[in-house]
Amino acid sequence: MIYDYCKKYKYQLYILGSEWDDNREKNFYHKIIKNNDWNFKKRSVENKSYYWTDQSELVIFVDSNLGFESLARGNKTISFNLRKNWNKAYKNWGFDFLKSKGSFWTTNFNHTKFNKLVKSNLKINQKQWIKKNKRIIDKMISYDPDNKIFSKLISTIKIN
Repeated sequence: MIYDYCKKYKYQLYILGSEWDDNREKNFYHKIIKNNDWNFKKRSVENKSYYWTDQSELVIFVDSNLGFESLARGNKTISFNLRKNWNKAYKNWGFDFLKSKGSFWTTNFNHTKFNKLVKSNLKINQKQWIKKNKRIIDKMISYDPDNKIFSKLISTIKIN
């Protein structure tokens, strides 16, 4: 569906790899998409994942740390949480305060819901998107550039 949407509305599709075996992973997506007119960005030691998500008009994820990090960084990001179909513990990513759908996620997946979620999030500008979603995202994950909060906490630990 993502590939078809990108082709229909002339968006460029990028898939960010998460496996170290990039050939295996690229072949996995090729078997699903059955075409070569999309871009695969392999996982690398330099880890340019933040660069690619920050450059994207819209990030789409199923269930990944990078997807949540993209949300925390203020990128327009949406999720189709489908893992609850296999394990109930994944329902709403384990956040009890979330409903089964919201402005940037859904746990139910079909063409109509996919198109509606993608279109509504592409249509809204970045500033409005952040304002609309910040309260919920802040309850899910926080953004700590350069791990300042973590570093401060570590500095308070005394070792004998």
